[in-house]
Amino acid sequence: MVDARNRVQSDVSDTDNYCVLCYNVIEFFAMGSCDHKNTCQKCSLRLRLILDDNKCSICKTELDEIIVTNNKSLSWTEFDKKFRKKAI
Repeated sequence: MVDARNRVQSDVSDTDNYCVLCYNVIEFFAMGSCDHKNTCQKCSLRLRLILDDNKCSICKTELDEIIVTNNKSLSWTEFDKKFRKKAI
């Protein structure tokens, strides 16, 4: 966990590397059809499994499905076209 005393003010592009909920560095993130990649897999799974909240933490879109990945260039559309059949 990031110590608040050690946080430095950063521009918006730097915050893409940190979870918007716990502010830990994102190694793996959860992504749904809205393509937001700002929530780490731990926070996303905690929201979904413990709190029964299936909404995106950024835009509040209800997400029936998510994927967990570390590929920042992957979009939901690309996943749907290229990988879904292999994953099922």
